[in-house]
Amino acid sequence: MEFSPENIIDQEFKLSYRYYSGGERFLFLFHGYGQTTDIFQTFIESVKPYFTVIAIDLFFHGASEMIQHHKDYISIAAWNGLFEKILKKHSINTFSLLSFSIGSRFVFSVMETFQSRIERIVLIAPDGFGNNFWFRISTSNVVCRGVFKLVLTYPALIRWPGKLLQLLGMINAYTYRFIQKSLQLKSERERIYNTWVYFRKLKITSPDFERIIQQSLIPLLFVTGEADELVAGTEIKKISNRLHAPHIELPLAHAKMIQALELDAVKQFLITDR
Repeated sequence: MEFSPENIIDQEFKLSYRYYSGGERFLFLFHGYGQTTDIFQTFIESVKPYFTVIAIDLFFHGASEMIQHHKDYISIAAWNGLFEKILKKHSINTFSLLSFSIGSRFVFSVMETFQSRIERIVLIAPDGFGNNFWFRISTSNVVCRGVFKLVLTYPALIRWPGKLLQLLGMINAYTYRFIQKSLQLKSERERIYNTWVYFRKLKITSPDFERIIQQSLIPLLFVTGEADELVAGTEIKKISNRLHAPHIELPLAHAKMIQALELDAVKQFLITDR
């Protein structure tokens, strides 16, 4: 599939993305943890008659980089500044957004500033509405972040406690397998730390999220997994009910939720006129 590799570079960041020329409307895509924009290839081909697509590389994935680490996080203001540079570079006025998992934090962070320019939003298994116990406890304060870094430096510290938590029913088998797999390689341990710590301030409260949707009337679609233990499915159902937003629930665990891209309902939602 033809695409143009593009970059936005300043003193702190190098934001890399792929630009796929297509229809007159614009669609931004944000992948999840441990993924690259390659997961969108088939989906992009199916929506290109309607959209020109911009698939973002999350930091610490693909070619996006934090050039200077003056802070241990990226702020909403810094991210919005980078996003606005993309809009200006390609003369984009209005656009739609689709995200998976932790990529949803980047969608949440542009909603307040650019709400009048957003046409539609699709959130697939979105992280940020709660329920990810490990993310919260690992990044909540400087002490917890220090412990988190220590554990990832010496992974044996968590293996047996993790197994005990599973046996006690405090975490499920999927979460335990995720921990075990993620701790195997040093490069993966570094990426977990960097991703979780640097993305921690890209978030929105449920009331603020609902307020923006209600005042801007942005059409919204949630897709969640019945067996997804990493995402607050119950909370998302409540939000979708209050907003009268469509919500699709699939019989899938978190890692399989990217299969939602294959749903005709997702594509039809995006291409339907507002």
